Amino acid sequence: MPVVIDEKYAPAYLDKMIMDKGDLVILTKGNIKNYVNKELQMIAPFGCAHHDGICERCAGYGKGRLISYLPLGIHIGIFSAMQIIKRVTQKVLSAKHLIATKSMMYELSGTVLNYMTRHLDKIYFNDKMAKEIDQLSIKIPTDALGPLVDLGFKDVVPTPETFSKISYWYLMKNNDIIDVIQMEQESFTPFIAEPLLNFMHEHYGDLVMDDEGVIVSLKGFDPKKEIFQYTIINSDMISYTSKVASFMGSDIAEYTDLVRVMQDFSSLVFTKSPEVPYFYMEMIVRDFLITSKDDYTIPTVTDPQHVQFDKLSGIISNSTVCQKLAFENLHEYLSLPSTAIQVRPAGLYSPFFGIV
Repeated sequence: MPVVIDEKYAPAYLDKMIMDKGDLVILTKGNIKNYVNKELQMIAPFGCAHHDGICERCAGYGKGRLISYLPLGIHIGIFSAMQIIKRVTQKVLSAKHLIATKSMMYELSGTVLNYMTRHLDKIYFNDKMAKEIDQLSIKIPTDALGPLVDLGFKDVVPTPETFSKISYWYLMKNNDIIDVIQMEQESFTPFIAEPLLNFMHEHYGDLVMDDEGVIVSLKGFDPKKEIFQYTIINSDMISYTSKVASFMGSDIAEYTDLVRVMQDFSSLVFTKSPEVPYFYMEMIVRDFLITSKDDYTIPTVTDPQHVQFDKLSGIISNSTVCQKLAFENLHEYLSLPSTAIQVRPAGLYSPFFGIV
């Protein structure tokens, strides 16, 4: 498929394959400068005959290389969307960017001030509590957590943003409750941060569970790591989310040229995160392709300048039966800014489906 690599965004195309005078060439740090700012024929996934995944060749990475970008058996669309969201969010919510934009921040107040400190979107124990970390435990109410059995799986850790919502918790020292810590504020409900969630996963057998909650001993936990985290409400992120929502929610349905769609969508992503691998954007766009208005099967593209797309609501409600049923109650969910800036776990969707 025709692609012009802007020199500013060249890192996003590393490891992709192109055709150069009839030969397959893998773009590397050493040769990519020879291919910037000129039209190339890039191997793209849109012509892949597989509808339940993607082969290594059509992904554009060659034998054995795709696994570094896309774990085997992963839900392709959700994974690709998560990779884009993660990179864009990190950029928009960086410290330098927050200074220049209007952001709503979580402010510590009440009893939590006695024990914790905050830096940007992360909440830590203060220096005094950090020195006593091996004597401390926290008790988290059961209804604030997702399925606890998820922590027991060997190779999978739940997604932090969706596993918990911590309105309050109990601080314990030497197995005695010493305080109740209120966390929830009007616009914020913190969640268990990734370091603590990984710690709970690694020490699943040591968790003490009852009908009221889960006690987590912090012996061995690194006190320099965050305990809780929250989602910053940022004006620039909301504005950017609106642009993406407009593109995927309506604009894309008007396109008939796949090359033009990739140009416009990649430009939108690159404005916030120029290092996002181009492959992830291809995966997102592929799911918006339809065979016809009466057939929502993802087509094998033979002519990239004559294709058909549908908008997000059409893709969700028509691709599969479960998506049709789910969409009946998803309108409000999809309109929330937090839907676009928080990572979501995979669900019962088509193989390429992802919400950006």
